[in-house]
Amino acid sequence: MLEGLDHGEIHALYVAFQREGTIVTDDGPARDRADDLGVPVTGSIGLLIRLVREEHITVDEADAIHHHWVTEEGFRLPVSSIADALDRLD
Repeated sequence: MLEGLDHGEIHALYVAFQREGTIVTDDGPARDRADDLGVPVTGSIGLLIRLVREEHITVDEADAIHHHWVTEEGFRLPVSSIADALDRLD
C-alpha cells in the first residue's frame, strides 16, 4: 500500500494515522494513500489558507510565501495567489 512513497511520506502518514491528525502533502500518491487510510490531507495552499484564517500570518505574508514557492522553489500550484484562493472560497 505504501509502495512508491519515500521514507518521509511514509513516516508522516504513520504519525498522522496514529495520532488521528492531518498530513500536509502535495504529492499525489501520498494523498491517495492518506485517503485510503482515512487520514485527512491538505496541501500547501490549504496550509497557507489555514494560517491566514487562524491569523498566524497575513494574506500578504501568505502571498509572499506562495510567490517564493513558485518562483524560487519551482512549485506548481493551482492558484495564482492566496488572496485569489480566499476570494473564491468566501
